Amino acid sequence: MALIDDVKAVLTRLAPLGWKDLLAKHGLDIAAANIETELARSLGTVRRDLKGFEAFTTSGIRAIEPGSPAKSLLYHALASADVHPTTDGNPSTDPKVYPTLDELDTIENYIYSRAKRKINAFANPVIVVVAYQYRHPLRSPHGKHADLAYSRVGVSRVGTEGYRYDAALRGFSSTPKSGGRGFAVLPARYAAFIAEYRNPSVSDSILRTVALDRNLVFTFPVHKLFPGPECLLNEDGTPLNIQSLKFVEYHISEKLRRIHTQNPDNPDFIPPLPIFNLNAPPFTRDSLNSSDLVTVEKRGASILVVPHAHPTMVRTATQKVGGKDEIARFKVPPQNNNNRFWTSLQFRAPNGRFAPEYANIRHEVVSNGTQQTVRDLIALKNNAYVKKLQDGNYEAAHFIDDTCDGAIGINISGLSLPILPAYSLVTAVDFFPQVDQIEIQKWVEKIANRPIGLASPDIQFAQGAPNPLNDGRFDGRTGARLTQSGSIPNPTLPDPMQS
Repeated sequence: MALIDDVKAVLTRLAPLGWKDLLAKHGLDIAAANIETELARSLGTVRRDLKGFEAFTTSGIRAIEPGSPAKSLLYHALASADVHPTTDGNPSTDPKVYPTLDELDTIENYIYSRAKRKINAFANPVIVVVAYQYRHPLRSPHGKHADLAYSRVGVSRVGTEGYRYDAALRGFSSTPKSGGRGFAVLPARYAAFIAEYRNPSVSDSILRTVALDRNLVFTFPVHKLFPGPECLLNEDGTPLNIQSLKFVEYHISEKLRRIHTQNPDNPDFIPPLPIFNLNAPPFTRDSLNSSDLVTVEKRGASILVVPHAHPTMVRTATQKVGGKDEIARFKVPPQNNNNRFWTSLQFRAPNGRFAPEYANIRHEVVSNGTQQTVRDLIALKNNAYVKKLQDGNYEAAHFIDDTCDGAIGINISGLSLPILPAYSLVTAVDFFPQVDQIEIQKWVEKIANRPIGLASPDIQFAQGAPNPLNDGRFDGRTGARLTQSGSIPNPTLPDPMQS
């Protein structure tokens, strides 16, 4: 089936749900008999006075602009969280009136297919896996109009129940379905693009760009990849058939192991109890030895990386030792001048942080023959509680959560280019989901009346700073080029997908 047939199926479903009437106000008929011609023609008037369309770029003149989702009126209408197919322009409570992620993916693929790009049309091309999102102007890289934002780093978040897709928002919400306590997990969406590996041009947009950027090399996504013969053309203009896209993931959580690992940046490491294997769960959990970190769900030519939900944010864990389940634990050292922060064990970090900053020591593992229980020390009287924590020399329970990090790679059949995986962060819950990290950074900079760099963390915070990840710059080489064919940017490092 041709892509235009898939697009027609999407529009046929959505048309009677308010979208036909809404888009007709722009002179677009999504029920037209010849839908391919209708989507390609210039529209007489784009009604940017209508709710949600104020953010549509002024250079957009047709429903489908080849190779440019941001200039495609149809994509903006379906993907923008500000556009709703209702008579008053307010969100509908019926999720079925909105496109699904699979349907949005279909529209994206069609937009890129219409560009009819040849494989030799790209400057220093690489394949890059990115997290991406269609954003309001205030959150787009350039701040001028709604646009796709791409990142080599994707952020998903753990939770106590499965993810909840809010169709009206065209995104995921951390609010539980029940509306009660807890958090729904937040997936991250990834896709593979052909990107140009080069210095920025004047037309490129980088979020919070700095003067140094003109000398750095970035990966600029240009063309989304999807299976089939309509994605790309060979140099002679014949279809280049991409047979399949197979995303692969590797994630690891090793916080407990690092507590017990000696390192110059971990001077307060705790020797492990000799019965435990630090390279096995729960001390080291990864995609090879654990099935409860993340799941990859296909959404057309894109994927969702979905953290596994657990009823509690943290919990104790066991390791099989000699046929017996032993609660993971460690011997608490006596208090000294450096290793306590109130009632928690503290780990110093002379340079980079090698291990967690704190560990819980308020839950003692008590063994009674073949039985083990965890005793909450808060039940002790105040003086006894304080003395117990100060004296140490008892075994405290380790707690695990489900945060981890890793890589998202891809195997592509039918296309040979260097592949750059995405870095995947599965992080803690966001207690302020409506507040962007950049907004916090701007607030601190306003207070200090100057930019706050990575070298000035003490302006507002005792440790660390609110700097968003995109403010980081890691390569100062001028004119750097990727010439090696490999699975990761640095071919001297082991491939996380193959380890």
